Amino acid sequence: MYPGLYELLSHARRNGLATVLSTHGRHRARLETVAEACDWIALPVDARSSKLLLELRGDDWGLEQAVDTVIALKRLSPSLRIKLGTVANRLNRHEITRLADELSVCPVGVFDTWKIYQYTPRRKFAGGKSVYDISDEQFAEVETSVRSTGVVQRLNTVFSSTASRRRAYLFIYPDATIAIPNEGETFGDLVLGNLAKEGVDALDRVSEFALGSNAANFEATYV
Repeated sequence: MYPGLYELLSHARRNGLATVLSTHGRHRARLETVAEACDWIALPVDARSSKLLLELRGDDWGLEQAVDTVIALKRLSPSLRIKLGTVANRLNRHEITRLADELSVCPVGVFDTWKIYQYTPRRKFAGGKSVYDISDEQFAEVETSVRSTGVVQRLNTVFSSTASRRRAYLFIYPDATIAIPNEGETFGDLVLGNLAKEGVDALDRVSEFALGSNAANFEATYV
């Protein structure tokens, strides 16, 4: 969607920033054109069965396709690291252990981090709460189940609860709105300003708010 992505990523790296590209992974050829400008690329796989993959992501692109994509990307950029992301929810929570078992026997070096997120009903996903919401207790059960497999010995495995993601991010949206997400009961946005309208000085407001989970969240994921 953004034709200048390679230039943007390269500019960020030249300025000493770590670059992480989060993508659905379906367009491998496009990823291949930017892989060398990325420190990390993050891909989603939420289930093993085609039925659940279709329900959660709209198609059956899953672990096999992710592995093939990663192998191709790392062949082009050997220093590239990969984060696999899984959103634990009410529908897939019993399949995540199966996914863990398969990741336990995945070739070493394909994935570098597996991050399992507790579903958060926010923004465009707020309406799915009745279908997908997973309690703190159920998410803890997912963690216990995954830890009983061999995956935690094979790759860095991170469990990201809803609570741990509060004050963990600063977002700049496509319309240049600056916001801290996951605020309050509705997990809404705390809007701080707009870069396009106010310029970079609007970022000075960030220091007024304690983003206490920001560094810990990054360092646990991108080791």
